[in-house]
Amino acid sequence: LMIGGVNFLQYMAASYSLRGSRKMFPNSYPPPHNGLNPQFVYYKDFNTYLARFQYLSGETVPDGKTLLLHPYTSCKCQTTSDFRHHDEMAADYYSPGDFIYKDATIAAIVNAMQAMNRSFQFGFEEVLGEATAQDGKLLLCGSVYEVIILPGVDYITDRTAKLLQEFAAQGG
Repeated sequence: LMIGGVNFLQYMAASYSLRGSRKMFPNSYPPPHNGLNPQFVYYKDFNTYLARFQYLSGETVPDGKTLLLHPYTSCKCQTTSDFRHHDEMAADYYSPGDFIYKDATIAAIVNAMQAMNRSFQFGFEEVLGEATAQDGKLLLCGSVYEVIILPGVDYITDRTAKLLQEFAAQGG
């Protein structure tokens, strides 16, 4: 997880079991995170280990030169009438299978990038408003991208289209 960019883990409910008498009142639910948990004696060591990784991950500057653009705008266009130009056509176009396909496409690209040991970052159109194209590279919030992947993207905003056209015209 840490290598993939996750820099925070939070304990949630991790009960032993929710079956039988242990779930009945007055004993209530089993104690997941306290001294009755046999692994509790290792929590300090485990938390110290996680804290060091979280610090290291948080201080690391990503060097991914590939931006994977999430198809948020496409999904929004397919499900929200505010974005539809022709409601009846958009209603015919929408189906849950479209979203399953988009999810599967993104998952396949992420798995392929990880298998090739290529670092990448996810991007959303909302933050591309701050991006500029320069010398065939996309500059965004201190990061420099040489490749942009658009998985399952059917619709993009005019601003994003203009930015991608500039990026491509410069050799990106």
